[in-house]
Amino acid sequence: VADLTPDQRKELELDGGVLVEQVGEGAAGNAGMRQGDIIVRIDNKPVKDVDDFEAMVKDLPAGKSVAVLVQRRGGPIFMAMKVPEAK
Repeated sequence: VADLTPDQRKELELDGGVLVEQVGEGAAGNAGMRQGDIIVRIDNKPVKDVDDFEAMVKDLPAGKSVAVLVQRRGGPIFMAMKVPEAK
């Protein structure tokens, strides 16, 4: 993921969020996340920037599903992302 530029935030009318640069195998791909999506909320908490995103992901409960709000070209989409079990 990457931080949105001030121009992107203004154009999309968003206060925060992170841009998905690539999606690999795993929870995000299984949930239907796509390159170019903007993650706005995780588990009903706003995502401000990359640092915020990384801290939130680290604290997600293993084995549980969490709601992720994504901004996509057509508008907002909620996804259920299953957090992998700790190995």
